[in-house]
Amino acid sequence: MILIAPWTSVNLGMCDTGIEGAKIVNEVLKRKASVTSLSLFDNRIQDEGSRIISEAIERNSSLMSLGLNCNGIGATGVDALSKSLKINTSLTELDLSINHFGNQGVTDLSEMLKHNSTLTKLDLSENCIHTDGIMELCESLKTNGTLTELSLSGNDVGDLGAAAISEVLKTNTALSYLNLSC
Repeated sequence: MILIAPWTSVNLGMCDTGIEGAKIVNEVLKRKASVTSLSLFDNRIQDEGSRIISEAIERNSSLMSLGLNCNGIGATGVDALSKSLKINTSLTELDLSINHFGNQGVTDLSEMLKHNSTLTKLDLSENCIHTDGIMELCESLKTNGTLTELSLSGNDVGDLGAAAISEVLKTNTALSYLNLSC
């Protein structure tokens, strides 16, 4: 039996829930329409847990903020999230920092950003993203008009990536906060 309480914000950070916890979160999100904020920081949900949570995100219309930082999510897990976020119309904030999914994960996220019109805040800090990934992300930012905050700190932006970001900022008027710190 899953307890469904009247909470709108749930923080399960550092609870070591793993994939089993992701299954429970999936069930709660399916049944609980009032959860608007969910943090699963440092729970080792990995790709499989990300895929499970993605199923719930696809159908959920109340969740606005999701923290999946420091969970060992790779490119496969980010691909599942990206696909669900092409459909989801409620999530406005997504924290995927410290997962190390690299350029492949950013390719999937970039494709999602071309279709998603609700996400306003995206944290991709410390994910082993290099110049090629930054260039792909910049391509999606040319057409995305809803993302207002983007954090890329701790990634290898490089000179070409910085130049591409500079070019995007000339035309993308939505982006008002950009973190490129080392």
